[in-house]
Amino acid sequence: MIVPARITRLDWMVRACIAAMAAFCFASPLLGGRPVVIQGEEFSLAVLALMVAIAVLYGPRRRNLPGFARLAGLVADIMAQGLVFGMASYVFAGMAGPLMDGRLAALDGAIGFDWLTTFRLVQSAPALEWALCIGYYSMMAQLGLWLLLLSWRGEHDRVRLLINAFAINAILAIVLSGLVPAMGAFPYFGVLAADGLQSTAPVPGIVSGPYRELMALRSGAMQEIVLVQTSGIVTFPSFHTMTGVVLAASVWHIGWLRLPALVLNALLIAATPPVGGHYLVDTLAGLVLAALVLILCRHYVMTPLPAPAAAPAMAAQT
Repeated sequence: MIVPARITRLDWMVRACIAAMAAFCFASPLLGGRPVVIQGEEFSLAVLALMVAIAVLYGPRRRNLPGFARLAGLVADIMAQGLVFGMASYVFAGMAGPLMDGRLAALDGAIGFDWLTTFRLVQSAPALEWALCIGYYSMMAQLGLWLLLLSWRGEHDRVRLLINAFAINAILAIVLSGLVPAMGAFPYFGVLAADGLQSTAPVPGIVSGPYRELMALRSGAMQEIVLVQTSGIVTFPSFHTMTGVVLAASVWHIGWLRLPALVLNALLIAATPPVGGHYLVDTLAGLVLAALVLILCRHYVMTPLPAPAAAPAMAAQT
């Protein structure tokens, strides 16, 4: 059983990490990084501030409307994570060293995985390609649906565990992507529009955008990072894989949803190489990291807090 005091502590530890990441991003020009420009996000930031104010004012220590406060706090956390993680992925990518695609592809080859053959096989099977695309593009929809479902069932501690595990995965993926920078399998293997491959599903649509953004960052063509225009450019490890593991685990206790969630997220994870342009080692690393995050988070929030020390016995009166 989740210990409420533990999940509250985890909330604040994760929020502190996100705040530290945001501070690092805004200070990154001092380390040679690109300046972050808040352009077009004034409304989002105002809504975020409003949600934080509601969560504080209507929390258990104030006007005591816990449902209202919980909803506002959840919205605030999701908005803050979206803004910070999008910005941080660009900051870390822009400060990265040499591209590691050759090594990642070599690791795939060492374990017997042929990325290009796999991609062409998926392209030759339209039904399989569409199934994989449905799984791959379901990530954010699943996150929203599972949060709503768990909230409706009154499982608020599980809601917090899900959003915190998602955030920890994102932090790990962004930091590691800076240490192991890569442009991805699509551009590395030359699978672009010029390749002549015609996809029946929207696979090529995700190729050019993130690749161009990454190259613009690394070449210096992108002189500043506009907060509202960021998109995911993480290659290693696969963040989709990490999120798929967390999404499947978050509703595992709901019997009727267990199998559909398992199948959908198995498709999501299987799609990361041919649809997401990841190397297989990206996916394997994502599986391992997500499992570790889940194990550690569950252990932490289910461990009872130590009992307060007993008051020392009164000295015997003489």
